[in-house]
Amino acid sequence: MNSTKLISLCGIMVFGGLVTMSGCNHEGGEGSPSGDEGNTANVNLAFTGGVFDGNSVRIVATRDGIADSKYPCVSYAVGCFNFLPGSNGVPTPYDAGAELFEDLCPTEDVNQAGDYGSGLWTFTYEIFNDLNCSGEEITGANFSCFSPDDIASQTYENQTYQEELEPGLNVNTLLCLSQNAEKVFDFNVCTIEEPPAGYSVALDCNCQPDAYYSSCMCDFDVSGIPAGCVIDPAQDCNIVCY
Repeated sequence: MNSTKLISLCGIMVFGGLVTMSGCNHEGGEGSPSGDEGNTANVNLAFTGGVFDGNSVRIVATRDGIADSKYPCVSYAVGCFNFLPGSNGVPTPYDAGAELFEDLCPTEDVNQAGDYGSGLWTFTYEIFNDLNCSGEEITGANFSCFSPDDIASQTYENQTYQEELEPGLNVNTLLCLSQNAEKVFDFNVCTIEEPPAGYSVALDCNCQPDAYYSSCMCDFDVSGIPAGCVIDPAQDCNIVCY
């Protein structure tokens, strides 16, 4: 019986005040299997929630244990897949390595003599911002993919770890996570004062001294005040700059 591998990488889960997750596209692209033709596997990746055209993904598939040579399949494969224009999130095999994903050995296949591996498969994923697995890698740069059962602990970043591969169709879904930046603005009013001797600027921003007049308390974040400026309790907690 054929062993077919379908990998679906779903959208982007965005954190930044609001959490959203896109749906998954499980449709196989051109070349998806329709029947059983031996111990083979076909990988189609479906991305949604963003435009992936012009990107690519490299997948490394490693079986724990090498299947006996009597099986017409492979126990290791590395392939590059392109997201061509109009891909709708479904990439196309680019190189000969990608074609090997049609011939992965199922877990139940007997290993070669002396090999006591489990037969479980690990798949790793690298997504690039250009075709042919070139350009800059996106995965690892505020963009990481996880299996759904790993989404809480996030232990196995950009991989599917130790998976049992059955003869026939096997479907993987991965959720790719990214965190948006969120910006909050805090407007305050300061009064321009006559600077004391030795200073060029004095601003009254309504900061108040503590009980001991040793420090000042302000209603805004003072960490952005530039070097050369201080909030001086001796100057009525005004901001003074040299």
